[in-house]
Amino acid sequence: MGVVNMQRAVQEAESILQSLPTISSNVHYRIPRRSKDIYTGRDLQMKAIEDAFSASIPPIQKRFVIQGQPGTGKTELALKYAEEHARQYWGVFWVDASSSANTMLSYAKIAEVGGVERNENAAKHWLSSCVSPWLLIVDNADDDEPLEELLPLGTQGRIIVTTHNRRHISYNIRGCSALELGAMDDEEAKVLLLRAAHEPTPWTEDIAKLAMDVCKHLYFLPLALIQAGKAIVTNVCKMANYISHFENEADRIYRERQRRRRLQSSPSFSRQVRADKESMNVFGSYEILHQSIIGAAREEERFRDALQLLHIFSYMHFQNIRLDVLVQAAVAPLREATALEARKRQEAILLRKLGIVTPPQSWRAWLQDLARSVAARFATPVVLPEALKNPHNLDAEELEKDIRSRLREALGVLVSRSLVLENPITIDSKPESHRGVTSNETERFHMHPVVHKWIRERPQDINPEDRNPAAHHALECQYAKTILMRAIMLQGGDTPAETEMRREMRPHIDHVRACDAGIHRQFQKERQSRAPSFQSFLSRGKVHEPVFGPLQAQEFARYARVYLECGSFPEANALLERVESYLVEQVGNHHALTHRVRLARSETLFALTFWNDATTLLGQVYESQQFTLGKDHPETLRCASRLAASILTQGRITHALELCEATYNRMVKIYGPDHVESLKCVQQMARCHAYFLNTTKAIRLFGEALEGMTAKLETQRASSPVDSDTNDAADPNDQPSESDVLYLQNEFACELIKDTSPAGRMRFAEAEQLLGQTAARFSALSGKEHPFSLLARATLGRAMAVNGRTAEAIHLMSETLEVAERNHGSDNLAVLAGKAWYADALALHGDLAAAERYFREASDKTKYAKASADGEHTDRIFHAWQLADILVRRGKLAEALEICQDLRKTLPEVGGHGLGSKHPLNKRLGDKIDEIKQMMRDGVMTASRTTAQVKEQPT
Repeated sequence: MGVVNMQRAVQEAESILQSLPTISSNVHYRIPRRSKDIYTGRDLQMKAIEDAFSASIPPIQKRFVIQGQPGTGKTELALKYAEEHARQYWGVFWVDASSSANTMLSYAKIAEVGGVERNENAAKHWLSSCVSPWLLIVDNADDDEPLEELLPLGTQGRIIVTTHNRRHISYNIRGCSALELGAMDDEEAKVLLLRAAHEPTPWTEDIAKLAMDVCKHLYFLPLALIQAGKAIVTNVCKMANYISHFENEADRIYRERQRRRRLQSSPSFSRQVRADKESMNVFGSYEILHQSIIGAAREEERFRDALQLLHIFSYMHFQNIRLDVLVQAAVAPLREATALEARKRQEAILLRKLGIVTPPQSWRAWLQDLARSVAARFATPVVLPEALKNPHNLDAEELEKDIRSRLREALGVLVSRSLVLENPITIDSKPESHRGVTSNETERFHMHPVVHKWIRERPQDINPEDRNPAAHHALECQYAKTILMRAIMLQGGDTPAETEMRREMRPHIDHVRACDAGIHRQFQKERQSRAPSFQSFLSRGKVHEPVFGPLQAQEFARYARVYLECGSFPEANALLERVESYLVEQVGNHHALTHRVRLARSETLFALTFWNDATTLLGQVYESQQFTLGKDHPETLRCASRLAASILTQGRITHALELCEATYNRMVKIYGPDHVESLKCVQQMARCHAYFLNTTKAIRLFGEALEGMTAKLETQRASSPVDSDTNDAADPNDQPSESDVLYLQNEFACELIKDTSPAGRMRFAEAEQLLGQTAARFSALSGKEHPFSLLARATLGRAMAVNGRTAEAIHLMSETLEVAERNHGSDNLAVLAGKAWYADALALHGDLAAAERYFREASDKTKYAKASADGEHTDRIFHAWQLADILVRRGKLAEALEICQDLRKTLPEVGGHGLGSKHPLNKRLGDKIDEIKQMMRDGVMTASRTTAQVKEQPT
């Protein structure tokens, strides 16, 4: 009865809200573009959306599905609804669901609005928890995957989905029909065509009749009508002779496609014939415009450029084609070369200053480098479109001006024919300010999906006598791959704007790689079809791998940077692994390029928590650099420091500490004790002592490192910024970032709260204050859901708990843990540590049952397999030790004894060579086992101890 009353109250409240006058409350309008200026009609369809969203229904998420074939105007209708009704919503958001990469990128931008971590799960969760009204448009959700995977959970919000997939109709609001969008009404179609053709008003009876004839011929399909209008307005043809032009092009397309399919012996020939007849009304309209560019390309450069760009764009993703990506493809190599030269000069000056002489290069390595430099001179030039070449050897600044101007002329040709559409809207602007807004910094373009696919598959582009059409597609695909590759800098390019540009390149990289794989499969098929029957039989099932050479290695390495910055670590690792194999084969293990790729891959593996594999790679680089650069070379020392940190994550504390101390001694001799690299070594030694439970020494070392790094940062801020190009003597490795100092401050404060001596307890308040400052600053710098921000909040909760504010600590840590699990998974090792900290706070609060549950999750041995070098991991051992303590408190003595005995057996093997037996925990385990046995003999039950007694004994 209560539920029914609640539902009735909600319905009545909604009715009251709908009767109130509309008040502009729109704060966020994150729509990628505006509807077309010539948008016409669809009034009944617009009313269907309005009625569905205004209907009084139980409190559920309101979803409206617009289904229809490509070219029916689904996206334009959704855009028009957003523009006309934005005032009803606090936020209007957009998700491009045409690919998984674009979906992730769209949600990442929504996450920025909510101030949460830039990922899909965080954005969906934020939307689900928003009380203010919001509208989400999910465009091009055409795949068969369930829509639930694309949409936020919960009852909040209103969602419009556009799709040509009829399976998604079932996701519409219950009791309300989805909108199946088809051809336009006769009168609406005529008006749309006349507007697209810019026919002056009032329209004469003759021109209106001609327009209606064209509409009938194009089956009143909006997309085909707009293209027809563009052909007329650009003087390709007239309204009076448009139908004859259309028939000629459509007939030519139809004949050529069937001829090509007969040559290829397509098994689905008859079905494809029917599909072609249905799609000619769109394709014929596009072909008229395409042929107009081909004709003009013989005379004018801008038309030749336009034609080339159009075909290149068809191998990139059809959304969010950025002008600055094209410009970067031309100028980035010049800037990268300049940055590389500056780095080499800085390194040479530093080595001279330090008096370091690198070992001479071996004769074999010298000859290999000579052979490669000679081969590079005679290598095939990089495949680039004419508009991006630099025939006059201009510098980067002059070249950028020249390229940008030439590209704009070519894009103007495509935009005037609507083969490419301009998207000049700056993000998060209000809908009423959209008309005429442009931004040079972020000029973006897109293509209609139908045009995008048609251009890529046009049979007319291929020589009728050519029985190897894949070669034609391979060249255009290579243009796109090269543009994307050259736009990604490996040296430099670290500004926020450049990082954002690379992130937005992810869908283009995914698409061009998928096209490339498809072309390779077509090569395979054509190769087998041309082979003699006996040879074809022998090669059946055999896969010919694509050639992997220097160009492919460059592509993979640069694409990997994009995947890394997008958080797609498995994809980045796969690319870097292929590059590593190639470099080892070509230049060997000791080459600097091999070192760089292995170092990058170790970071990727570390992010994936494959700590054993990361440590192995770092060990290989360290051994090689000692041989090629010498033990005291700065790069060797930095690698040694990273290797020590990686070894520590495996639980090999003694080995890590020995390497840290040796590296620190060499760094002090070369750099001095105040250099940032030396201070980072001190920080690493402090971590080792913290693992050894030597809290006093760890605090001292963390304090020394923090004092030195803070002084460096303050000096750096006080000095005037100097361009690295003019200050070659500056050591870039002696400049700490604010994040470096904050992370160190977090570790220092975290260690302070472990000191339970009377003197140590006096500093608990200081620790909490430091952690509060760290958490606030990390959130301001990187967002409240950045991993460092979550870490700072979790450690702040630990400080609150030991200071007796357990209820506040549990609330803070619970929220933090929920976000960490959502963003990084429940089995992430950092998340497991967070669960153990949360369990600690629960135990201090007296909730031993909940503490036991979380300690069990944190001490699950199966979750540490990829991070433990000796079959065990120190983190898991500590968590299991804490679990045993809780079990003793709850009177579960037998299980606690079993855990302690098992830990006593495995601990000596941790760290190798029986070093684990020297850890202080080993003696504590022995004492604990004796204590539990005595309690079992005495029949003591500790569960009866009071909450106050438990609070006085923190874990």
